[in-house]
Amino acid sequence: MVYKSKVTSKFQITIPKELREAYGIKAGSTVAFIPKEDGIEIKVPKKVENIAEKLYGISRMKEDAVEATHRVRAGVL
Repeated sequence: MVYKSKVTSKFQITIPKELREAYGIKAGSTVAFIPKEDGIEIKVPKKVENIAEKLYGISRMKEDAVEATHRVRAGVL
């Protein structure tokens, strides 16, 4: 399927409703415009719900992060 949108006098475009809903695009969302030889590719970055949850458990630290932070701060201050 091909979706079309006109460019306004302020060089803005409207993303068709079907695409906004399918890709979770809302007001304030960021989209990337990637120049290609045959046109422009528009990408929507994948949404990360909670970065802390995504990063939890990938640390190689053997101690609790809060305890490590306190230890480092104690040595700096």
